[in-house]
Amino acid sequence: SGLSEAASTWLKLGNRLLVTSRPYGLTEADRGRLGLPHAPIEGLSDPLQDLLAQRWFHILEECEEAARAYARDVMRHVREREGLGDLVSNPLFLTAICILYNEGKRLPQDKHDLYARIVDTVLWNRFRDPATIDKVRNRLCVVAHGMHTGEELSAKRTTPQASVTFDEISRMLESYLEKSRHTEAGFDDLIGVRELLLSKTGLLLPRGLEQAGFYHLSIQEFLAAERAWDLASDGLARVFVQRARVPEWQNTLSFLFGAQLSKSTDPERSIDLIEKLMQRVRARDLGLQVVLGDCLEILLGKGIRLPKAEEKFRRLCKKAIDNEVSLRERNRLGLMLGKLDDPRIVQDLRDKAAYVPIPAGEYAYQDGRQSIEKPFLISKYPVTNSQFAKFLVEGGYAHEEWWSKEGWEWKQKEGVSEPLLWRNARWNNPSQPVVGASFWEAEAFCRWAGGRLPTEREWEAAARGKEGHQYPWGNNWGDGICNTTETGLGVTTPVGLFPKSRSKPFGLEDMAGNVWEWCADEFRVKAGDELYVGRVVRGGSWGDGRDLVRSVIRNWWLPVDRDDYVGFRVVCGSSPGLG
Repeated sequence: SGLSEAASTWLKLGNRLLVTSRPYGLTEADRGRLGLPHAPIEGLSDPLQDLLAQRWFHILEECEEAARAYARDVMRHVREREGLGDLVSNPLFLTAICILYNEGKRLPQDKHDLYARIVDTVLWNRFRDPATIDKVRNRLCVVAHGMHTGEELSAKRTTPQASVTFDEISRMLESYLEKSRHTEAGFDDLIGVRELLLSKTGLLLPRGLEQAGFYHLSIQEFLAAERAWDLASDGLARVFVQRARVPEWQNTLSFLFGAQLSKSTDPERSIDLIEKLMQRVRARDLGLQVVLGDCLEILLGKGIRLPKAEEKFRRLCKKAIDNEVSLRERNRLGLMLGKLDDPRIVQDLRDKAAYVPIPAGEYAYQDGRQSIEKPFLISKYPVTNSQFAKFLVEGGYAHEEWWSKEGWEWKQKEGVSEPLLWRNARWNNPSQPVVGASFWEAEAFCRWAGGRLPTEREWEAAARGKEGHQYPWGNNWGDGICNTTETGLGVTTPVGLFPKSRSKPFGLEDMAGNVWEWCADEFRVKAGDELYVGRVVRGGSWGDGRDLVRSVIRNWWLPVDRDDYVGFRVVCGSSPGLG
């Protein structure tokens, strides 16, 4: 109040006035009374995030190139992970991530350790006293758990809340005090403790009038899991079974499993937990299946395999996909299935079991008919990352015999050694179709596999069949029937995730949506004096709507294009019994 009264006089005398505050330190009304321009400090932009990481690693590495490589790796690593984008715009959180990365920690297997370091780093920068930090951390855990469960308020809550009132925080802390008389001796000023959490921790913040919430939902989830572990370390299976059915709890349970693994000196306790849950999970328990998938992924990242548990999980995933459960759960289960050696996919495309036979005969083509004179085999799925990996392992980019003359010249000139998005976690799940591969790379892979790219006539015959359907499954559209813009996913899905979209005549998967597919045919376009020679692509993608995934639609890309919209299939010649 005094400042707002003095500000006008100071400014008239020619002085400059700068007021700094945390975002919640000045209300909108306060800012209006001051009459000063308001300039909130933005989070770090992507270039500034890169710069911070480079400078941080520069301190540790004598070699400048090594420092830049570390910085590139850590930024790619975190940007590819859902939910971390908001955190890395904060310089303190980004520093904590760099520290952990330098210690050899990686996501997702070390997610719990990452968040523990973030919380500890933030609190250390504000309190400096270990004993105080422990108390503050415990109190934050109590508030986060209360927001999740309502238990500290004597009110059972199924779904976590992202904000609570100041009064509710006071009641949570009061309940905690009654149960912690020895560890919280001297805890007699509830309002003072609450205000300390809100004004100094940087983790629990005011959110409007008499409301508060955590800086980021994942911080709340982590702290709630810490408290849950303290309360039920010997009864975790019950917590998982009870809470997993609520989607808003699933990330917290992933943190809870990470806590069990991190806080126990013996990983067998975590393995026992997984095995107990695997005995109890049923096909209808989709939430628990999703959480178990996260837990198995954490163990997989730490080099721990559980053959029996993984086998049951694969069966549950396949059943969920066949039953077409909700797309969110189906996609998450499909991604996890890919990491655990997807049994649906024949991994080596030199094995004819990976193909579907297409007999010779009369087929629909565009607005007319065509004759397929020789039977052929076409891969059941678009080529997946796991299938393409064999080409890489066997030196496919190093052996000229698999490449066309134009393709080899392009590869040599560009220094290409793998698909463009090969190391991007958004696109490189083993069961997702490989993307970021040019026409030349797709062509080389097909030759290595003993086949070739399909002609567009072959592709359309396989997609439409002799009846000439508009879509592979028939003539009627349904939103969510395949991976297009209508699903809202905005990314490729594991192959074979949409059973209703299988081609009606042959049972081929993903012939509509997910990725456009390279065909062997040229597509010539003249623009002014320029002649562009592209290659045909068919089938539509995750980024297209219902009209563009019709089986008659033709599109084209330049052979050097390496987009996240485009994949391919392999065609092989006839085999005995076809025709």
